[in-house]
Amino acid sequence: ALERVGGYQAVRADVAEDLRMAELLKGSGARLRLEYGPDLIRTRMQTNLKEIWEGFTKNLFAGAKFSLASALAGVVSVLIFAVAPILVAIVCAAMIAMNPSGESTSEWLRLFVPTFMVWLIQVAIFVVVNRSWDIPIAYAFAVPLGYLLFAMILLNSTVKIATGNGVEWKGRRLYGRTGVRPPRPHAAGKSADMHVADE
Repeated sequence: ALERVGGYQAVRADVAEDLRMAELLKGSGARLRLEYGPDLIRTRMQTNLKEIWEGFTKNLFAGAKFSLASALAGVVSVLIFAVAPILVAIVCAAMIAMNPSGESTSEWLRLFVPTFMVWLIQVAIFVVVNRSWDIPIAYAFAVPLGYLLFAMILLNSTVKIATGNGVEWKGRRLYGRTGVRPPRPHAAGKSADMHVADE
């Protein structure tokens, strides 16, 4: 299957080479299968917020296939469905607490219950995920912050690459002058649109 798509040489110019390889294999008719093997290998992608920001800025717009529509839809969807509910619930709780016997209390309560339930469902899901991945359970309670960070990084990735400014990664500038077109590899093995700045 690898030989049919040109082997790893076919993705040597891609920053998100794992995604690109999967696309090539699937496009060639190969079958893909995901295996869960937490005890086979262990690695650490990033160690601090700066590395998380730079690493995912490099990948997220590429993960949206360099589509402005897909990227912006992703940002808006995450903010509306994953971040806004807990913010609305907090506002409702504050309004109820300030005037528990007020005429509008029942209206605030009707809005509080479903939005708070959305957050509880998020927490429940991530408690299970965190437990299986050996991540502190307490992090699950801050899951809207994680979604907010994801939306901000996706927006940052989209703006930087779509405007042609490129992104920083390990001291290099990638995707310079790319715009909204997917970078195309050329014979030398580097993307024709991926500018690597000299340091």
